[in-house]
Formats: sequence, structure tokens, C-alpha cells
Amino acid sequence: MKISKKIITLVLSVLLAFCCFAACEGARVPDGAKPDDNPNPPIGGVEGGDNPDTEIGSTPSAEAEFVSIHAGGSGAVSPTQSFTLPLNHALAQENYLAIELDTDVAVRGEIVYIDTVKSGAAHERTEEFWTLAGTGQSLRQILDFYNRYNATSLVRVTFTAVSDAGTVTVSDVSLAEHPFDFSKVDVRKQLDEKPFQVYLTGEQLKVGCSVQSGGAINFLSSTAAKASVVGENLYVGTQGEQKADFVRVAVEKDVNLINTADNGRLVQQSYYGVRSGADGYEGAIYGGNDWPYNPVQGGSYANGCSQIVDLQVAETGIYVKTRPLDWAKGFSVTNAYMENFYSIEKSESGIEYVRIQNRFTDFSGYNHNNVRHQELPAFYGIAPLGTAVYYQGGAPYTDGELTTASSLGFWAGNPAENKLRCDESWISWVNEDNWGIGLYVPDVTSVLAGRNAYTVKHSVLGNNAYLAGATTYAAPLSTFSLYSGTAFSYDYYLTVGDVAQNRALFADLHASGAANPYLRDNGVAAW
Repeated sequence: MKISKKIITLVLSVLLAFCCFAACEGARVPDGAKPDDNPNPPIGGVEGGDNPDTEIGSTPSAEAEFVSIHAGGSGAVSPTQSFTLPLNHALAQENYLAIELDTDVAVRGEIVYIDTVKSGAAHERTEEFWTLAGTGQSLRQILDFYNRYNATSLVRVTFTAVSDAGTVTVSDVSLAEHPFDFSKVDVRKQLDEKPFQVYLTGEQLKVGCSVQSGGAINFLSSTAAKASVVGENLYVGTQGEQKADFVRVAVEKDVNLINTADNGRLVQQSYYGVRSGADGYEGAIYGGNDWPYNPVQGGSYANGCSQIVDLQVAETGIYVKTRPLDWAKGFSVTNAYMENFYSIEKSESGIEYVRIQNRFTDFSGYNHNNVRHQELPAFYGIAPLGTAVYYQGGAPYTDGELTTASSLGFWAGNPAENKLRCDESWISWVNEDNWGIGLYVPDVTSVLAGRNAYTVKHSVLGNNAYLAGATTYAAPLSTFSLYSGTAFSYDYYLTVGDVAQNRALFADLHASGAANPYLRDNGVAAW
């Protein structure tokens, strides 16, 4: 069966991800294996479209209205030579910058503006950006996402080569007022679901990402999902009303199936790089361990929130670009980008699923040389969906017998029972009736999975299991080292339904060519 796809492809700039488990060393990636040589491969994008189904205080228009302020120019760049465009443009409500450019080398940019603080004194502020070599690039940046300043004029944009000498050609610089009011985003209160959510709604599924927590997925629901109290337990699924002595839980119309208890939960990108003390990187102590470079999409252990660089919303999907925090270092923003494009798609048989396209680009300059199990992605679900189901065997996609793990414990230290071999590249976390979330990552068969503080007691979880300490966890793993100055991309898929439906969908996606070429060709299985 073919899968119908409704995605508009747009070449956008580059991106990042999340993670916070104690990864272990693994086999080495073959010599010379590196992420995608195309530095700016297409990633799902948004253009045009009517107002999306969003919830962020008020519904914004799908497109910002950019007005050109400079025709651009061309100049030579090197690590010691910069090309500068003088702008000297007075700002009103504009907070969204777009630069159209071609560059034959990777560059670091600086956006300089004047702001006035409460004292009324003028200060020159600088924001950074990076891009790899590429033509036809459209770089967008939300100015001062953290809302610390009061920008009054845009002074200049400067480009400097990261390593090799080359040429930068800018064809346009423009400004707009972003559709979202980021002044209301309190990055110290990332767990507030409203009004800082952005949603996509299909006929059966609804997915949401948190503007405060780096654009990571913190909401997934199904029209079929209902929450009930059955006996002493919180039941989430489709059959609660068919059980004896059930009591419907008074919750909103959508039951969130993703655990959002802190920025280390959610569903998000996360990667491990250079070790603390190596190549000039100064790490920090976390959990009693000397923690490596660990960009996390949602934020840090201190519930600091990663910086949103770009956010575009349309009927076709949600695009978010983030500069993640370094997990163990509190509020330290990394020189890296994580990009995500979320879309709801449907198979020809009518099964809806969420497709997530990711890209991570590291500009730290570190020689990471640290082959690790990388979470692709890190997934945290609610405790009432506490049984793991997957296929382990030598004949994938032939409807072989499934494996059920109903009593997994905590995954710290990578116990043998938590190391699953999922030979069809998917795992489902389900309830007692085999209904729940399916996660499919093509070309990845090693999954670390487990449960933390597990309980289904209503007296412990309350009505909202997504806020509880009790959680399920799954991390499809591939083993490789990060590379600075290159882009790494992969896709994964989420759906909600009974195990048979989830499995059938993933088999169809596999048959239709769903793949992660880099992981297939260069990644090493964790076990």
C-alpha cells in the first residue's frame, strides 16, 4: 500500500536535538563516515496556507509580512576578514529578521542592534548565527527571544568565515513582526502548557510542541483516547467505559500521552559529543558524573529553556529551529542548531501518523571523537501506557510473533533486560488492552527502554499522568560520533492505536521506502 504524503519541501537552514540518559560507549563508526555531505538538504517546510489550528494566546497568521530594508551585497570573508552590511534601520514592532544569501564557505554571523534598557541608556547588543556553505539560503532569526532588551534600531550584519576563505553574497535583508508574541513567553516557566503551545490537528491525532521548551513535542493525543478511573487505577485508552466500576476522569477533551514533568522528558532531539576536559571543553558535574557536551532541545537539568531561533506554522506543518542548551551546564546556550518539521499525514487506508523530520548541525568547533549511543529520539510517555511491545526475530515484516515486556524497570546503567532488539525498527507503549503509542525509527533496531517510579495508581498520578514523575522511556539508539561543521538528519514517526494497527502502518511505511540513509549506511547498532 502506498502512503499519501502532503508535504511542501522548502530548503531551509540547518538544526539540532535532545538527550539526558547515561549513554555507554559502543563500537566505532567506520573510518571516514560523516553526516550528510549536503550541508543544507531539504527539510519539510512551510509556505503560505491558511491560519493553522494553534493555541498560543491568539491564532497568528501563517506567514510573517516581511519588508525589505537592504538590497544586500557581496564580500570576501575569512577567519580574519569580515563582510559587513550597514543597515541603520529604526525598529518599531519588528523582531523577525530574514537574510537571503549564497555562501561558498561556512560562516558565523553577528546581528548588531541598539537597545534601551529601563534606565533609558543605549546599548549595542550582538546576536550570533551560523550557516554552512550553500546557495539560495533563507536564514530567519527571531531577535531577542529571551525578551531582555528593547531594540530600537538594527545597526549592521557581519559575516566571518568559520575556517576557509570564501565569498558571501546577500541578495536581500528584510524585517517583519513575528506572528507570535514572544514577550509573553516566560522561559523560566516552561511547564505551562498554555498559552505557549502550538498544535497541529488531524482527523484522529493532535500533536503539540512547546514554544518554551525548544519546540520539543510535549503533547500527543488521539480522538479515541479517554481517561478513566478503573478501581484504584488511572486507565487511559478506548475501553474504560466497558470496564466494571469505571469513573470518567474530568479532564479536557484531549488526553496527553506524553510525559512533560521536566525538560528532560518530552519527545526530543538530544546528542552527546566531546568529553569533559577534552579539546578545551569544560563540562559540568551532573548526577555525580563528569558530563560530556550534551545539546538538548528542551533545555537543561535546571529547567532552563533552549532558545527558539525560528518558528513557522502553516496547515502543512510546524517548523522550529532551536539553539539548545547544554544539559549539565544550566543556562549555557550551545553553538548548534536543532531543526524539526512536524506534520500529520495519512496512509491510503486512513491511518494518521505524525512524521518528524530532524536535522542537527554543530558549530562548536570541537573535535568530538566520542563514539556514543545517540538517542534517536528520546521518548517519554505516560505511565498508564506501561507495557512495551515490539518484534524481535529473524523475519521482520512477515507478521511474526511479537514480544511483550510488561515489567521493565529503570533503565539507568543499561541493564540487560532494558536493551531491546526491535527488528522491525518500532516499539509501542500500550495499556492492558494493547492500545497506545507507536514509535518507528527506520533503520534503527537497538532500543533502550524502561519505566521510572512506575505506578498506575490514581491516588499517585492524579488526573493528569503527563505531569507525574512516573514515566515510560524509549530511546532508539545508533552508535556514532558527532562532527562539528556538518549536518545530520533523520526521520521518525509516531502514531496512536492498537498494536496491530500501529504495526501495519509501520510495515507500510517501510514498504514505501521510509529510511534513514545515514543511520543505515554508517550507524552502528548498539547491541
